[in-house]
Amino acid sequence: MIIRFTVKNFRSLRDEISLDFRATSPDDFSEYYIQEYPALGLRLLKLAMFIGKNASGKTNILLAIEFLRYFILNKSADKDKPTGITPFELDRDKDSCFDLEYVYKDVVYKYSLCLNTHKIIRESLSEATNNKFQLIFERTLKAENGTIEYAYDWSGSGANESLIGNLELTTHTQSILTRLKDYQYSGPMQSAYDWFKNSLAQVVLPKTDLRSWSIDKFLGKNEGKDYKAFYVKQLQNADFIVQDIEVQSKEVPFDSIPIAKILKQMAQESGQELPDTLSDTEIYLHHEVSDGSFKLNLTEQSDGTIRFFELCGFLCWAQEKNKIIMIDEIERSMHEYLIEHFIASYLSNARECQFLFTSQNTSILDMHEVISRDAIWITDRGDNGATLLTKISDYEIDNIKSLRKLYRSGAVGGTLNLGLVLKGSIGDE
Repeated sequence: MIIRFTVKNFRSLRDEISLDFRATSPDDFSEYYIQEYPALGLRLLKLAMFIGKNASGKTNILLAIEFLRYFILNKSADKDKPTGITPFELDRDKDSCFDLEYVYKDVVYKYSLCLNTHKIIRESLSEATNNKFQLIFERTLKAENGTIEYAYDWSGSGANESLIGNLELTTHTQSILTRLKDYQYSGPMQSAYDWFKNSLAQVVLPKTDLRSWSIDKFLGKNEGKDYKAFYVKQLQNADFIVQDIEVQSKEVPFDSIPIAKILKQMAQESGQELPDTLSDTEIYLHHEVSDGSFKLNLTEQSDGTIRFFELCGFLCWAQEKNKIIMIDEIERSMHEYLIEHFIASYLSNARECQFLFTSQNTSILDMHEVISRDAIWITDRGDNGATLLTKISDYEIDNIKSLRKLYRSGAVGGTLNLGLVLKGSIGDE
């Protein structure tokens, strides 16, 4: 789970912003909302919501975490390729920096990274022992001569000269943690890398295809686990008249897919062979009403039903895997009651998980039974174009019943000033 995250000079996150997931106040439903690590002295929030006007930087917060995940898991060793970082447009000549503190298998790690579009400037990993961080590795690019200085201090590092020698072959654009995936190694660096691989899920954007993921992970071969029954139960609890889910797979001619001609041309140019057929999967929901039963293809369902169906896989994850789930625009196609039901279902099922999401639906602010004030972050935009981030619990609002009204009044920032628009209406002079 994430403890703290700090980022600077990434997209609209021009100035440094920090997220702290440590719970600061008790909650009546803390058993659902907070994950405790007694041996580490930590109480971490399982939920974080980012709300703000358009272009205020909500999505960029999730994308900053996603950048680290992708950079560590997928960055190739090609020294001629750029790092892939996207700094604030007016600060392209400055470094972008990240600090991520997290728990994995009851151990606290802190990973730091500073880089520009061409190379890594500084990278380090530390491990907490007795609440004090001990350096595992550090590398620093020396500006005066362009050489890289390395430091290692994990237990046994002195006896592992072969590994260290290989790690020091890491290119200017690649993380040392990424280099590990090419070696058989067991130790603190591998465990730190495994968190990015096993716990940090890819961010879900509004157009992310989740149907294929649902079929592959939960409704296909599932190692004997009846995820389908869980899906049906969740849909029923959400007040959909669903009695069963049917998954049909069939082989279709390759030429029948919309982009067949383009793929054939690409394959011909690269000398690759394409199959004659492809596997196609259809999902049907069985419904039962007072005067009969019927089934409909998932594509014929309402947008809200489809969206909730797609998100059910995360509820499966929450009950059995330690995952960080990030969803941009949770409200897409879903009524506020359905959003509240999904959040409640997540909290009821979640074990060692965190759910980070963005929204523009202000009604969520008043869902007091599922949204703690400790977990609400407001994004705004400063005069210099940078994203501003505040936590709603930082305001003295203990006796305020409706956070939605308070937010819409502009008392806690993040709302849109429509004054100029209204003054410029047609007919005004």
